[in-house]
Amino acid sequence: STYTWIAANNANTTGESLTTQSTATLSNVITNTTTSVQTVIYTVTPTSTAASCAGISQTVSVTVNPTPVMTSANTATICSGNTVSIPLTSNVPSTFTWIAADNLNTTGESTTTQTSGTLSDAITNNTASAQSVIYTVTPTSSGGLCAGSAQTVTVTVNPTPAMTSASSATVCSGGTVSIPLTSNVASTFTWIATNNPNTTGESVTTQTTSTISNTLTSSTGNSEVVIYTVTPTSTGGACPGTAQTVSVTVSPTPVVTVTPTSQSLCSGSTTSIALSSQVGGTTFSWTVTQSGVTGASASSGDTIAQTLTATGSSAGTAVYTITPSVGTCVGSPATATVTINPAPSLTVTPSSQNICSGNATAITFTSNVVGTTFAWTVSQTGVSGAANGSGSGITQTLTATGTSPGTAAYTVTPTAGACAGADVVVTVT
Repeated sequence: STYTWIAANNANTTGESLTTQSTATLSNVITNTTTSVQTVIYTVTPTSTAASCAGISQTVSVTVNPTPVMTSANTATICSGNTVSIPLTSNVPSTFTWIAADNLNTTGESTTTQTSGTLSDAITNNTASAQSVIYTVTPTSSGGLCAGSAQTVTVTVNPTPAMTSASSATVCSGGTVSIPLTSNVASTFTWIATNNPNTTGESVTTQTTSTISNTLTSSTGNSEVVIYTVTPTSTGGACPGTAQTVSVTVSPTPVVTVTPTSQSLCSGSTTSIALSSQVGGTTFSWTVTQSGVTGASASSGDTIAQTLTATGSSAGTAVYTITPSVGTCVGSPATATVTINPAPSLTVTPSSQNICSGNATAITFTSNVVGTTFAWTVSQTGVSGAANGSGSGITQTLTATGTSPGTAAYTVTPTAGACAGADVVVTVT
């Protein structure tokens, strides 16, 4: 027989032959333009070749199942170490296979075929730049097992920042810690301090600057530690990195105690000024400015012990400026003022006398120091009338007690304030 065949038009399909065909094979490429099963009806009529007798027509039904088309997302962005999760969907009920192309800069992507209905991988980016993992997803319809066109899914894996800035610092109490924050990728930062009850100045609320900057003061005489927690977040992808702990040691700043803060000494005396601090291990150094004084010099130690001499007839001063330090921490300087009073020198006029018995001495005293007072003691031999006393001169009536001359030896001491000068002996015969 020979055959003719023709399709009845189905408005939901294309490709079926709507004009009579005479081939011995019913052959059409048919497309279902919907998401439901469609049927195309053909009528086939045979005709015998011997007598050209037409046979009974046959109805042929061709079921055209829809081919699935992916409808789920074809892109996603995650942070390194996180899990991409894309529920897979298509326009008709389907199963799915999916597989990733290997990216040498990432780990965790599935490079063998998976059959789950969700594309799910925990992916780690091993670099400091964004990486792309490419997946191929193929749907197969549940009804008819028709394979749809593969979909390419691109997953961007942004790097997670890692802190690269300093994790420790040391400042002196009252100083400002300043740590510029950096990470291996461009990032913003948040930071906060854990409260230390022995320090003040640390930020105990979250800060967003790119530098840890606090003026820290220790309230004790010991080193204190302030702990900061710094969290980076990448500017590309907003990926939070692992928090970094930053330890800042706050070394105490010493305060010098000067005992006494002032002294008044006589010329030729030695200072005795003790230096101490609330911080163990403090060392002290000093400079000095002297006026009308010699013997003072810059030095260091726990005690200022220097022999100072007045250079004139009036009081001079030595002002010591003492600076305490512990390690690199230097405290505020303090001063000690030493006043050096001159020791008076005595001039006796005359330096000796010869008088007749029953006459009075006439001895006067002067000194180089204004306000000097004079006192004397006396030792007399063969004489009466001499006595200890004080004043600006000696006027005493002396009488010989024998037939030979006697003597009265006066020892005179000059005193200015608390400073006594050298004794002078005056002999009256």
